[in-house]
Amino acid sequence: MAGSRLYELAFRFKKAALWKHLYDFDLFAVRLSDGGYAYCRVIGADGDFFALFVYPGAAGLASCRRQCSLAVFEPDREPEFSSRCLMCCFMDKDEMQPREYAQLRAYTQAHGLRPRGKNAFPRFLSFVPGRLPTLQLTEAEEACLCAGLEAGLAIATALRDGSETPLRFNGCAAGDSVPLVTLSPEGPALSTLILPPDEAPDWPEPPLENDVTFLRLARLRRHGILECRVVVLPCPIPDEKDTHKPPFFPTALLAAYPDGLSPLPILPVRDYPEQAGLLLERLAGVLLEDETCPGFIHVSDDRMEKLLTRFCDRLGIQLKRVASLPAVDAFFDAILEMLPEIGESWDSEDFSVIYMLRDLLEADLPPEEAKALFYSFAQQLDSDVEEDEARMQLFQELAEQLSEDSGQERGRAGELIPFPLQRTQESEPEHDSGQAPGTAHRSSDSGEP
Repeated sequence: MAGSRLYELAFRFKKAALWKHLYDFDLFAVRLSDGGYAYCRVIGADGDFFALFVYPGAAGLASCRRQCSLAVFEPDREPEFSSRCLMCCFMDKDEMQPREYAQLRAYTQAHGLRPRGKNAFPRFLSFVPGRLPTLQLTEAEEACLCAGLEAGLAIATALRDGSETPLRFNGCAAGDSVPLVTLSPEGPALSTLILPPDEAPDWPEPPLENDVTFLRLARLRRHGILECRVVVLPCPIPDEKDTHKPPFFPTALLAAYPDGLSPLPILPVRDYPEQAGLLLERLAGVLLEDETCPGFIHVSDDRMEKLLTRFCDRLGIQLKRVASLPAVDAFFDAILEMLPEIGESWDSEDFSVIYMLRDLLEADLPPEEAKALFYSFAQQLDSDVEEDEARMQLFQELAEQLSEDSGQERGRAGELIPFPLQRTQESEPEHDSGQAPGTAHRSSDSGEP
């Protein structure tokens, strides 16, 4: 859990109220002790949710750009699930977990503090791709978050008292300039940093190593067009292999024919991209089971194209990049409707979905059983059932068949930390009357906060 230095900086940062002077997407950077950079932004201009996000390194900057570029809310929320960042946010006492509040209370009592009012209590979270955020920060993460808070305090002081270095917030694209804070025992120093471009994603391109499988696939008749897309399922699964880690989000390869045939029953995997090869093996296995092979495969992004390039080249399947995948998208929309919402109150039926998915991931089901189970979902997704209760009943029945001990584990899953909602519309900051001498400047004509 958090150390005293982190608490001290968090309370000082809350008092500085930097969000009154910056827009949600104004970026500044801090030079870390190892010579790298972390990129920071604040949220709170609307007066409702106050937070500092710290994005370490190149992966963090890419996460920041993905979140800032969202023009609309994406139902699958994958940009959040794939984020690498640290967060200090402020909340009410009744929103905190017991252990979290107990440690905070020990700190405030030892230092004579009495936080009161709305959003008075700091919380610290670590986001890693493919996992729910966790309260457990490593030593390096805590040091990085402390650096971000110190940098935020330096920016707030410069805005209040003025600075020899103009503070210009021009955006987060490659080539944009942002304020850079360098921390030292003599005090923070302000300069300017030109943001680098994103590093090219290293998407996996696994070979299908089983020659026998390729020979069998090559003999199959070709049938039409198959749409394929890799997605992250927004349903956190308790990690039974490592209970110290936060729940993970499984990755699925959705495949469907646009001519109305049922989606292919490809079971998801727990670790992507590490298990990209397993997804490919499962696709091959389903094609062999159905005794058919597509003549064309349509994909819509780099990740899927890279995954299937070798596979298609070796089998003579034409791989084509298209703008949309209507069959796969319709199937994914149906899945999203049936999964419980993260951050909402979950009932026992919702938890049954979690345990059902976990068992599907862990179990080594024979092909016929896996296919039958998958098609039972597909049939339900394509049905005209309108009542959520009826849908959840199906999941509950399946979960009871697959897991006998789920009832003993629900309490732990009920303590999951939901993702904070990310606002995608730029909000006008609330300003104190009278601008401080160090007011921030922007190169656009949108005005100054």
